[in-house]
Amino acid sequence: MSSFLPGSHRDGHSSTLRSHLNPADIDDLPEGDNPSFPDDGLLEQYKPEVIIRMPHVEAREGRLTFITASNLVVKWTQAEEQTVADCQCPLYARRHLEPHRVPIPKTYGWRTWNGYRFLYMELVRGKSLGQIMREEGLSLAQMKQRSPWKELLETIEQYKEAWYRYVPYKVAPRNPPRENVDHIYNKVNVPRDHRDKSIEERFRLRLPGFPYRFAHADMDPDNIMVDEDRNGNPYVTGIIDWGHAAWYSDYRRKDRTE
Repeated sequence: MSSFLPGSHRDGHSSTLRSHLNPADIDDLPEGDNPSFPDDGLLEQYKPEVIIRMPHVEAREGRLTFITASNLVVKWTQAEEQTVADCQCPLYARRHLEPHRVPIPKTYGWRTWNGYRFLYMELVRGKSLGQIMREEGLSLAQMKQRSPWKELLETIEQYKEAWYRYVPYKVAPRNPPRENVDHIYNKVNVPRDHRDKSIEERFRLRLPGFPYRFAHADMDPDNIMVDEDRNGNPYVTGIIDWGHAAWYSDYRRKDRTE
């Protein structure tokens, strides 16, 4: 995604969350390849050399090992493909959003071993919203017109507003990411090979500072886990896959569910 701020491995920059435009409370997050955590029990019990011998599922961005007896899922992939920032983001988001009842799974920690990074997370019960849509043959547009799905989607919108409202933001420097200029060109349908680089640079330098806000940035229905309560009504059990989370420019919100 072109809109990542400096600090995103997908733009070839530093791999820690500290490299973003960070609020001060980033500083006490664990960092490094093998940080210590208050409770390392699960990490010690299921060391990487144990995980790689267990059955796993191939996912979009890595491999998943499910350990239901310990309510644990371990996401593991090549270390260069899953940065420390990917591991820090759900930890940071949960810190700010748990008091507001946004269902973010616990992050128990991470380990790096033999060229792979292993992220240990709480196993979230239920099915993904995407799986339910496929099983029911419903689109999001149809769900928005039907109870109880209409109410569920409204709750998801409230969750997205919560991290814009409650997670600290920073003001960007005067020279913002290239994405802002690309966005203007796209609005007026200028082909990429006809864009004047000198105009781009002059435009970038004239833009004032503006806020960047934290966002999940991948609110695909497959990343929203859903279960039923005692009355058979659906509710969100967890928002998963925080690998794209970052601080994004406020003028262009990144958390659309589509």
